[in-house]
Amino acid sequence: MDKINGINALVSILRGQITRTTEKKIRSTSNKRAMEAKSKGKQSPKELDSLITSKINKLNCDKEEFQIETLKVIVESILAWEFGDEILTDPEFEVLVNNITDNIEASEKLSALYKEYFSNKRQTLPPTKP
Repeated sequence: MDKINGINALVSILRGQITRTTEKKIRSTSNKRAMEAKSKGKQSPKELDSLITSKINKLNCDKEEFQIETLKVIVESILAWEFGDEILTDPEFEVLVNNITDNIEASEKLSALYKEYFSNKRQTLPPTKP
């Protein structure tokens, strides 16, 4: 075996070891995060719906933007529920929420589903004050 082939073989072995070590660390970190999420006790979908309803109840339902504000509350709440409250502090969070709400509004199917949800949710809201 010449020197170059020997070095290539050694580099290949080192790459394999680094890859295995990195993969173990990634799996370990992922498992750790999953265990932390389980121990924190992620809310059930029913609890999430109650939280969303509570947040919507705090909005001014007489405002013209009430429907879009409601959609944003829903998107923000679901993202925080799925990825943890830390996402709320991300500098790009508002951009993400706006992109998602824009896509929901642009999609006929998603828009129809949201409008149905909004209509049902609106019926559960307390009456507006005169």
